[in-house]
Amino acid sequence: MAKRGMSAEEKKLKMKEIFIESKDVLTLKEVEKVASKSKGINAMIVKDVLQQTVDDGMVVTDKIGISNYYWSFPSQELHVRKVKLAKLSEDVESTKRKRDAFQEQAKALSKGREVSADREEKMKRLSDLQSQNDKLKTELQQYADSDPDFIKSLQEA
Repeated sequence: MAKRGMSAEEKKLKMKEIFIESKDVLTLKEVEKVASKSKGINAMIVKDVLQQTVDDGMVVTDKIGISNYYWSFPSQELHVRKVKLAKLSEDVESTKRKRDAFQEQAKALSKGREVSADREEKMKRLSDLQSQNDKLKTELQQYADSDPDFIKSLQEA
Protein backbone atom coordinates (compact mmCIF):
# COMPACT_ATOMS: atom_id res chain seq x y z
CA MET A 1 0.00 0.00 0.00
CA ALA A 2 1.52 3.30 -1.07
CA LYS A 3 1.81 6.16 1.38
CA ARG A 4 -0.56 9.03 0.66
CA GLY A 5 1.02 12.44 1.06
CA MET A 6 2.97 13.71 4.04
CA SER A 7 1.96 13.82 7.67
CA ALA A 8 1.54 17.16 9.40
CA GLU A 9 4.83 16.66 11.24
CA GLU A 10 6.68 15.93 7.98
CA LYS A 11 5.22 19.08 6.46
CA LYS A 12 6.44 21.14 9.39
CA LEU A 13 9.93 19.70 9.08
CA LYS A 14 9.96 20.38 5.32
CA MET A 15 8.80 23.94 6.01
CA LYS A 16 11.62 24.43 8.49
CA GLU A 17 14.10 23.01 5.97
CA ILE A 18 13.09 25.78 3.55
CA PHE A 19 14.32 28.41 6.00
CA ILE A 20 17.44 26.50 7.06
CA GLU A 21 18.49 25.95 3.43
CA SER A 22 17.77 29.51 2.30
CA LYS A 23 19.34 31.16 5.38
CA ASP A 24 17.28 34.20 4.52
CA VAL A 25 14.20 36.09 5.59
CA LEU A 26 11.21 35.21 3.38
CA THR A 27 7.73 36.59 2.77
CA LEU A 28 4.61 34.42 2.57
CA LYS A 29 4.62 34.48 -1.25
CA GLU A 30 8.24 33.36 -1.40
CA VAL A 31 7.55 30.57 1.08
CA GLU A 32 4.50 29.42 -0.90
CA LYS A 33 6.52 29.34 -4.11
CA VAL A 34 9.45 27.39 -2.65
CA ALA A 35 7.28 25.02 -0.60
CA SER A 36 5.07 24.01 -3.50
CA LYS A 37 7.90 23.63 -6.01
CA SER A 38 10.81 22.11 -4.14
CA LYS A 39 9.29 20.52 -1.03
CA GLY A 40 6.05 19.11 -2.44
CA ILE A 41 3.72 20.86 -0.02
CA ASN A 42 0.35 21.72 -1.55
CA ALA A 43 0.14 25.48 -2.18
CA MET A 44 -3.35 25.57 -0.64
CA ILE A 45 -2.07 24.53 2.81
CA VAL A 46 1.31 26.25 2.90
CA LYS A 47 -0.07 29.14 4.95
CA ASP A 48 -1.61 26.75 7.52
CA VAL A 49 1.56 24.69 7.82
CA LEU A 50 3.62 27.87 8.14
CA GLN A 51 1.34 29.11 10.93
CA GLN A 52 1.70 25.79 12.74
CA THR A 53 5.48 26.00 12.55
CA VAL A 54 5.32 29.55 13.90
CA ASP A 55 3.03 28.39 16.74
CA ASP A 56 5.44 25.55 17.56
CA GLY A 57 8.36 27.99 17.70
CA MET A 58 10.17 26.39 14.77
CA VAL A 59 9.93 29.55 12.66
CA VAL A 60 9.91 33.18 13.77
CA THR A 61 7.62 35.79 12.26
CA ASP A 62 7.58 39.55 12.41
CA LYS A 63 5.24 42.07 10.86
CA ILE A 64 7.04 45.00 9.31
CA GLY A 65 4.73 47.54 7.73
CA ILE A 66 2.07 45.58 5.90
CA SER A 67 4.25 42.52 5.22
CA ASN A 68 4.93 39.48 7.37
CA TYR A 69 8.46 38.13 7.30
CA TYR A 70 9.44 34.61 8.33
CA TRP A 71 12.83 33.14 9.22
CA SER A 72 14.58 30.38 11.09
CA PHE A 73 18.33 30.21 11.48
CA PRO A 74 20.31 27.24 12.85
CA SER A 75 21.91 29.41 15.53
CA GLN A 76 18.47 30.49 16.72
CA GLU A 77 17.47 26.90 17.53
CA LEU A 78 20.64 26.44 19.56
CA HIS A 79 19.94 29.66 21.45
CA VAL A 80 16.35 28.61 22.17
CA ARG A 81 17.55 25.26 23.49
CA LYS A 82 20.16 26.92 25.72
CA VAL A 83 17.54 29.29 27.15
CA LYS A 84 15.15 26.38 27.74
CA LEU A 85 17.92 24.36 29.39
CA ALA A 86 18.78 27.27 31.68
CA LYS A 87 15.12 27.72 32.64
CA LEU A 88 14.68 24.01 33.33
CA SER A 89 17.87 23.93 35.41
CA GLU A 90 16.59 26.87 37.41
CA ASP A 91 13.26 25.09 37.91
CA VAL A 92 15.07 21.96 39.12
CA GLU A 93 17.10 23.96 41.64
CA SER A 94 13.99 25.78 42.85
CA THR A 95 12.14 22.49 43.27
CA LYS A 96 15.08 21.01 45.21
CA ARG A 97 15.10 24.03 47.55
CA LYS A 98 11.33 23.67 48.09
CA ARG A 99 11.72 19.94 48.74
CA ASP A 100 14.46 20.56 51.30
CA ALA A 101 12.34 23.23 53.00
CA PHE A 102 9.37 20.88 53.18
CA GLN A 103 11.54 18.10 54.60
CA GLU A 104 12.83 20.45 57.30
CA GLN A 105 9.28 21.55 58.03
CA ALA A 106 8.15 17.93 58.27
CA LYS A 107 10.97 17.18 60.72
CA ALA A 108 10.03 20.20 62.82
CA LEU A 109 6.37 19.24 62.84
CA SER A 110 7.09 15.61 63.71
CA LYS A 111 8.81 16.64 66.95
CA GLY A 112 6.42 15.96 69.80
CA ARG A 113 4.45 13.55 67.66
CA GLU A 114 6.51 10.51 68.42
CA VAL A 115 4.53 7.35 68.89
CA SER A 116 3.88 6.71 72.57
CA ALA A 117 1.16 5.18 74.69
CA ASP A 118 0.19 8.60 76.05
CA ARG A 119 -0.16 10.08 72.55
CA GLU A 120 -2.21 7.12 71.31
CA GLU A 121 -4.50 7.47 74.32
CA LYS A 122 -4.99 11.19 73.67
CA MET A 123 -5.64 10.60 69.97
CA LYS A 124 -8.28 7.97 70.82
CA ARG A 125 -9.91 10.39 73.28
CA LEU A 126 -9.89 13.13 70.63
CA SER A 127 -11.54 10.78 68.13
CA ASP A 128 -14.19 9.79 70.68
CA LEU A 129 -14.92 13.42 71.53
CA GLN A 130 -15.21 14.34 67.84
CA SER A 131 -17.69 11.54 67.21
CA GLN A 132 -19.68 12.56 70.31
CA ASN A 133 -19.70 16.15 69.04
CA ASP A 134 -21.03 15.00 65.65
CA LYS A 135 -23.81 13.01 67.34
CA LEU A 136 -24.81 16.00 69.45
CA LYS A 137 -24.88 18.26 66.38
CA THR A 138 -27.23 15.87 64.55
CA GLU A 139 -29.45 15.68 67.63
CA LEU A 140 -29.49 19.47 67.82
CA GLN A 141 -30.56 19.62 64.16
CA GLN A 142 -33.54 17.41 65.01
CA TYR A 143 -34.70 19.91 67.63
CA ALA A 144 -34.02 22.99 65.48
CA ASP A 145 -37.68 23.17 64.39
CA SER A 146 -38.75 23.57 68.04
CA ASP A 147 -36.31 26.36 68.75
CA PRO A 148 -38.16 29.31 70.37
CA ASP A 149 -36.10 31.88 68.47
CA PHE A 150 -36.88 30.12 65.17
CA ILE A 151 -40.63 30.04 65.98
CA LYS A 152 -40.57 33.71 66.97
CA SER A 153 -38.85 34.68 63.70
CA LEU A 154 -41.48 32.73 61.76
CA GLN A 155 -44.30 34.51 63.60
CA GLU A 156 -42.78 37.94 62.90
CA ALA A 157 -42.35 37.20 59.22
